[in-house]
Amino acid sequence: MLTWSLWSVIRPRMLLAGVVKLLNSSVQFLYPLLLNQILLFIQTVETSELWKGYTFAVAFGLAMIAKAVLEGVYFFLTFRSGWQVRSIMTTEIYQKALRLSPSARQSQTVGQIVNLMQLDSTKLEMFVAMAFHVLWDGVYQIIGYMVILYTFIGWAAFVGLAVMLVAIPVQGLVFAKVLALNKKMVGITDDRVKLTNEVLQGMMGIKMAAWENKYSEVISGYRAKEIKLLRSTMFLTAFSSAYMMAMPAITAVVALSVYAVNVDGNIDAATLFTALSAFGQLRFPLMFYPNALNQLVQARVSRKRIADFFALDEVVQKSKGNRRVEDDDADDAGSDVMVEINDGVFYWKRPSYNAARLDLGADGKGANPVSMAALNAQGEGEETWPDEDIESGENEVERAALRDINVTVKRGKLVGIIGSVGSGKSSLIGAMINELFCAHGSVTLRGSVAYAAQSAWILNDTVRENILYGEPFDEKRYFEVLKVCQLMHDLEVLDDGDQTVIGERGINLSGGQKQRISVARAVYSTRDIVILDDPLSALDPEVARKMFEDCILKFLKGRTRILVTNQLNFLPQCDKIIVLDSKENMPGEIVEQGRYSKLVTSGLDFSRLMEKYNGKEDEDERLAESELSLNAAKDREEEDAESLASERLVSSLLGPREGSSSVAKAGIQETEGKQLMQVEERQKGAVQFSEYVGYIKSGGGYLFFIFVLFLYVLSQVGTVANTAWVSIWADDNNYEDYSLGFYLAGYALTAILLAVITYMRSVAIFYLGVRASAKLHKELIRSITHAPMRFFDTTPIGRVISRFSKDLFLIDTQLPFMFSFFLFTTMFVFFSFGTIGFTTPLFLAAIPVMVIIYMYILNYYRPLARDSKRLESISRSPVYAHFSETLGGLSTIRAFGNSGAFKAANAEKVDENLKGWYLVKAIERWLSVRLEILGAMITILAACLAVYGASEGTITAGLAGLSLTFSISITGLLNQTVRTFAELEAGMNSVERVLFYSKEIEQEKAFDSPNPPPEDWPSRGALEIRNLRMRYREDTELVLKGLTVSIEGGQRVGIAGRTGSGKSSTLSALLRLVEPEMDDPEGPGPITIDGVDISKIGLHELRSKISIVPQNPVIFSGTVRSNLDPFNAYEDDQIWDALQQCAMVESIRESGGLDSEVSEFGENFSQGQRQLLCLARAVLAQAKILLLDEATSSVDYETDAAIQNTINSSFKGSTILTIAHRMLSIIEYDRILVLSDGQVAEFGSPDELLKDSDSEFSGMVGELGSDMAGQLKTLARKAAAARSE
Repeated sequence: MLTWSLWSVIRPRMLLAGVVKLLNSSVQFLYPLLLNQILLFIQTVETSELWKGYTFAVAFGLAMIAKAVLEGVYFFLTFRSGWQVRSIMTTEIYQKALRLSPSARQSQTVGQIVNLMQLDSTKLEMFVAMAFHVLWDGVYQIIGYMVILYTFIGWAAFVGLAVMLVAIPVQGLVFAKVLALNKKMVGITDDRVKLTNEVLQGMMGIKMAAWENKYSEVISGYRAKEIKLLRSTMFLTAFSSAYMMAMPAITAVVALSVYAVNVDGNIDAATLFTALSAFGQLRFPLMFYPNALNQLVQARVSRKRIADFFALDEVVQKSKGNRRVEDDDADDAGSDVMVEINDGVFYWKRPSYNAARLDLGADGKGANPVSMAALNAQGEGEETWPDEDIESGENEVERAALRDINVTVKRGKLVGIIGSVGSGKSSLIGAMINELFCAHGSVTLRGSVAYAAQSAWILNDTVRENILYGEPFDEKRYFEVLKVCQLMHDLEVLDDGDQTVIGERGINLSGGQKQRISVARAVYSTRDIVILDDPLSALDPEVARKMFEDCILKFLKGRTRILVTNQLNFLPQCDKIIVLDSKENMPGEIVEQGRYSKLVTSGLDFSRLMEKYNGKEDEDERLAESELSLNAAKDREEEDAESLASERLVSSLLGPREGSSSVAKAGIQETEGKQLMQVEERQKGAVQFSEYVGYIKSGGGYLFFIFVLFLYVLSQVGTVANTAWVSIWADDNNYEDYSLGFYLAGYALTAILLAVITYMRSVAIFYLGVRASAKLHKELIRSITHAPMRFFDTTPIGRVISRFSKDLFLIDTQLPFMFSFFLFTTMFVFFSFGTIGFTTPLFLAAIPVMVIIYMYILNYYRPLARDSKRLESISRSPVYAHFSETLGGLSTIRAFGNSGAFKAANAEKVDENLKGWYLVKAIERWLSVRLEILGAMITILAACLAVYGASEGTITAGLAGLSLTFSISITGLLNQTVRTFAELEAGMNSVERVLFYSKEIEQEKAFDSPNPPPEDWPSRGALEIRNLRMRYREDTELVLKGLTVSIEGGQRVGIAGRTGSGKSSTLSALLRLVEPEMDDPEGPGPITIDGVDISKIGLHELRSKISIVPQNPVIFSGTVRSNLDPFNAYEDDQIWDALQQCAMVESIRESGGLDSEVSEFGENFSQGQRQLLCLARAVLAQAKILLLDEATSSVDYETDAAIQNTINSSFKGSTILTIAHRMLSIIEYDRILVLSDGQVAEFGSPDELLKDSDSEFSGMVGELGSDMAGQLKTLARKAAAARSE
């Protein structure tokens, strides 16, 4: 189906190309015929009219010109068809990715999908452009040349063909072996690129754990396997080149021996050179036909890989189970119920029949009362899932994500969703927005949807464009959204306000800022239903309260709101609460739902949870306080509403052009700020000689390269000797000097020697290429992994990945061939000119003119070809960067219904890339036609001089044949020399790009130091920070402004503060992810640990002694074991014990144990589960200093309490620094460090700070409401008392 679809698009152009190819091949048949006529004329020059000789000479040149023009048209047509195929595949793969179901997305890594776009689509393109018509034209050429040979040497031609046909299977075996090696290598390349992509995406976590060298070794291990296969391919390819170099000569020897015997050895020069020319031309279809078959096989493999990807499960936009009512019948759209789920059973992927029976209840008496109805519906025409997706014989069964789901959400209501880690909160949201497969029941959404995901998805664009998300700009509404989403303060501190460009994955924003921008995007839209998946977890209490009250309660009032949260203090103000739970080995289900007042008195799970949260007060007192809290919220709402109304009025009256101070302070700007992401480097002019030197040094050095050059010179000497031998033979056709056997043996011997030299020079140049490639990758991975984090802040990951995939692929597989072919063609041109000049000295006078014309064309072509290739390379990276960005936000894009805009953006980037590619190929055709015409002129001149020399008696037929043979060859090789040099330059552009990232990008400080700290350092974990100043980049403001604090060893310190106050920056400074500002770089640094100045030790020595659980968990594809213990340092019992302490044992056992699969970025685990896995790593490491950056922000309160107990017991005696917006997590700590604007605002015990009602910490606690504030004060007092005992 895929094949026919592509053929329907390219058929007209490819059929026309076929006609042109037929004419082109027919013209080539004239070469040996006209050569024969010229040599016959020279043999009989005494009896022939001179004008006939010149006529044949000119006709020879005209045939070459016709061939040049036809070939140019043919290749232009086929390459255009190839571009079409590649662009279609690229855009279709992108569009398919937009439709992938979550489970299908997890089955494919970013690296694998990128390879489909980069490599597989390119293989389809090259088959269409280079091999499609060869499959029939090769047969046509073989038949044509055999007819010519039969005409001249009779049935001996078939003897020669038989020799060639016998030789083909050997070549076929070589190609088959090369194909098998390439197939293995593609798999290893996929794995290497996939791991490299994950390492780059998780570079922050890699650096925090000091895993750079270890992961570099793992990647290098994959690379070593690639290089081993590449070497094997190199030897086989060299053998193939040598074999095909010798075969024409051996074939000619056999055929001419038979012919000579048949005609008593009487072979004249015309017949000899005609036969050799025909056999030489016959070599090309025979040589390239197996290559065309090889390309066909590779194209079929790539087509199957792409077809398999296209067959992956999709999110069905319109089905009976999932329905959005926007443009449907008006009566239904006007219903008061906005979200409705009835008897829902949901899976992350389409289930097998057996799995559905298990989850629904196989006998109709299971947990789900409608189970048999669901199964029986299969035979009654009710669509639950397509019949072809039922695999009744499957042994392995999938567990449903959710079951027994019945939810009704009315228009304008606020619904809160809570539950423990892994209970299915995000799954329920996924079911609502059609991200899960509905196996039974129905889901109906009446209205449009806006969605903010749990992991905030941020575009590499300005703050404003992230919020607008394609909506028209309404300044009044925009300003209101900024205010209610608490972004005003952030825009004041961002360099360019709302025009600040956000880096890839929101790298230059804090977690809270990313989350609030994500929410602002949903709020700014005018969608009917707003779904927010735990957006408050990354915010400090004050900001969370204001955002909940100003944004969710007030601004969104009247719109349907669904809020997933672990912040229990907001639940009393929800209109409805849904409680989810997941028992052992069972799907998530709703255990309770209703109003807060009903659930809190039910005595069930929710009631018990709220008792733990609010303390053990009397029930009536708690309800009364809840009522007071609601009244207080209403009072605040009225006050803030008046204030907001006033600000809106002022903004409206002044307008954007009057310079409203509110707007100015908010950082709203009309001009776009400076780009955070660096413009990709683009070298100008010729590739620097130093790049060639770098490549040669990496490949073995100067002496080895001189040896390679010597082998190429020797190879050309052998080529001239082989052809000259034929010339001598032709002039001794009566065998007066030597016998026929002597000439045949000499011809065969020179051919064999030429084959041996060809093998040696091929192996030598390939060895240089493979060795250079291996060294370039080694230096590249070292440089990238040791680059500072600001490099990754300002460089798109797609740009870096293109170095490891496309550029290295070219350096591996194409650059050695380019180098080899350039050296071969250059030497051949020089030796050809020398040979023609030797046979016809007058030709030497024309060489300077030809060289001037040649150099003029070369100098005109080179800069165009070089820069157009660079433009194509630069325009390629945005395609893959945009693709990677899209894959990170599929659920958001689909929920908003914004796929069309992203498809258009992808098509625009692909078109931009194709502009460069089109230019490259158009320039190549321009060059090809002109240089082949120049070559035809050389042939006309050589032929005319041969005719003239024969008429003057100064040249024999044998020498004329020698001259014409080289003049025919030089026609194509003049073009090939220039093109190959341009391709070599373009290939060296990849070396240039790799060397730039290997040598030019900034590097971190030394990984190891000459004087490392003692092995047992740090023994106490005492931290001393004095006047710590830090900025992320030179062009940004200070984020830490003289921070000073002293922390005793073994203390537990909670770090609090408003979003953007410098909390995470402090941890970054401790790990030296960003180096602090120092007046004297040689002087003492601002941070010491146990008296050791951390600025004077190596980064590995520092980071390996500190454990951190980051705000954004870093999870790699693989297994649970490989994530917790990537380098096999721990026993299974230790790993299970760590999981037990992190409350993850049951979840891991349910998923299949330590060897259960973890998808890319851990997407088959919830956000909370990913955080707990990262915490388990820290438990295993048992470092003396533990840093926790919102490590439990996405888990429920009960799990958080259990985790805090684990931390207290497992890290007893360790220094613990915890950033937490959840005050309950840090209220029992020894000290609280409150930061404000990069400085210490408060530092003391929780109890001391809470006694001061004016302290910032007291204000944060007060934001949680009277119930929670009272409980926290009690816990702080008890903890203080316990410490004093």
